[in-house]
Amino acid sequence: MTRGGCIALGLVTVALGGATWTRNAVWRTELSLWMDAREKAPSKPRIYSMLALNLDARGMHSEAVEWHKKAIEVSPRYAAGWLNLSYSLHRQGRDDEALPAAREAARLAPRSCPAQCNLGFLLESGSAAGAVEAGKAYTAALASDPDDIDALLGVASCAIRRGDLEAAGPPLIRARKLAPRNPGVHSTQGRLDRRRGDLPAAEACFREALRIARASGDAHANLGAVLLAQHRASEAVMELREAVRLSPRSAEAHSDLGLALVASGAASLGVSALREAVAIAPTNIDFRFNLATALEAAGEFEAASTAYLDVIDRDPKHRAARLNAANLSQRRGDFPAAIAAYRGLIADFPDYAAARINLAVALRALREFDEAIRVLDDAVRAFPQNAAPHLLLADLYSNERDHPAREAEHLRAALPLLPEGSDDRSRALRRLEELERKGG
Repeated sequence: MTRGGCIALGLVTVALGGATWTRNAVWRTELSLWMDAREKAPSKPRIYSMLALNLDARGMHSEAVEWHKKAIEVSPRYAAGWLNLSYSLHRQGRDDEALPAAREAARLAPRSCPAQCNLGFLLESGSAAGAVEAGKAYTAALASDPDDIDALLGVASCAIRRGDLEAAGPPLIRARKLAPRNPGVHSTQGRLDRRRGDLPAAEACFREALRIARASGDAHANLGAVLLAQHRASEAVMELREAVRLSPRSAEAHSDLGLALVASGAASLGVSALREAVAIAPTNIDFRFNLATALEAAGEFEAASTAYLDVIDRDPKHRAARLNAANLSQRRGDFPAAIAAYRGLIADFPDYAAARINLAVALRALREFDEAIRVLDDAVRAFPQNAAPHLLLADLYSNERDHPAREAEHLRAALPLLPEGSDDRSRALRRLEELERKGG
């Protein structure tokens, strides 16, 4: 996404609107102009900001940050200085430092649409949990400018991230009316369609965004993600490679590329892409979890276990990381550790079917058949629409208890829950026919 650049430059332009500067022939560059101005008026923070922006434009981002800080040092309540510092830090991938600066800019200029949009952008980019606060920042931006496209799309985007799809509609409709050829409008509509489960419609929106702005890394990333959701991993890899080429600091594009590479069978390459995502956005739990799954897919089980534990340390309620870490313990043959982890998951998340099912598998491996049956019987009662407990019970009664009648009972219970044509359904039907021939 590119909203940050326009936001930061916009506020400085506003701040300097009343000033008049005259170039002298001896000033060979704009940078030398502002250096000379600093010598003449060292107490004016706007001069330091313009020096910093000139350095940023020359790719001298570290030097620019120091001049932005100098502007703030000269005038701590200079909102434009805080905002431009935030933007400069973001361009270097230093979002952990950029966010506090953005907060201060928004605090000092609560009615500034650019400042509020910039804060919303950084909050939204950080994690799904930031979507609520980001939405408030975008809403504050709209209070200043009801027709600001970035703010309208930001409100819609945050609503989509929160799962409040109805709330995303009005600002998106307004943005489409104001700017029908804005690629962000089509990309946001595509994200909404994707959350609604209409993947072909989402794909069409992302392709339209690319038709309007072929060099949009965001549009390539969105298209790649929806292709991956449709199990078209090879096509997704192509789009996501282009996305990271165009937007090398997009952690989300690197993460999705990693997932697409894993899905296409190139797990080791996927690990590399996901490591890059984590390096860009180290506080994002989703990227760390994705890295752990990629390490597991690549057969790097010890590294995967460490990565899952890192996720759990950062978010003890991350149930998928806890489940996968327990599964790795079971894979290593450490069944007591796996059983303890599954029981802990069930205590925290009683409705987590996978934890109960995997607990039964671990108990069976330790030949604790009665306890495994008890756990599965509980799962049947708790999750009546889940076929897995019935299939596991049927297998237990077949191989560990030699109880054909109970086996057939659970196979019959599983059949209505299994998709037509699935391998599990075919196997269950064949086994039932075999048992019936034997009088089971």
